[in-house]
Amino acid sequence: MEIVSMTCPNCMGHIKPIGNGYGQCEFCGAKFKLSDDDDFDDEEFDEEDEDFDAEAAIDEFIGSRECPPVKDMTDLWYGTRLEQDSDKISAAQKYLGVPTDEDVILLVDNTMFHNGKKGLAITEYGIYLRDEDNDLESYTWDEFWDADVDPMDGHPSIDDYYWICDSDTNRGLINLFDFLQDY
Repeated sequence: MEIVSMTCPNCMGHIKPIGNGYGQCEFCGAKFKLSDDDDFDDEEFDEEDEDFDAEAAIDEFIGSRECPPVKDMTDLWYGTRLEQDSDKISAAQKYLGVPTDEDVILLVDNTMFHNGKKGLAITEYGIYLRDEDNDLESYTWDEFWDADVDPMDGHPSIDDYYWICDSDTNRGLINLFDFLQDY
């Protein structure tokens, strides 16, 4: 197998092999085919990604009793609010490391002026985030399911990454994280 570059074209991060002839950027989480060889089975890789339907899971959560009314979560962009604000998608790509080929399902922007520089974005492939300490991280769904999502001082958190949001978004995110880990 000849590897020409192990640098992500989206963010210039390092690409690490993840098996089945694919690699993933350690910085932004984008996935790449590492070889044009047909020696590996694309279907095996695709089946792993298709096991979890993030959009369906989030839709189910939004319609559940554990979710505060979406209109009350002022730091949350979802559904038509997200679709009508293309600047939020651009900000998620620029500041949170979401690859341009991934659709954002849900976005939390907890900055004072809602400029998208901090928060998190959920896509079909995982979660991209920039926390209160300005740390940038991404989680595939497998990594998220193994992460510690217990609230940190009452704020939503994944491992040691946490956010301070309006109270309804705060409660919604804590419940969403629990819901997705139990899904």
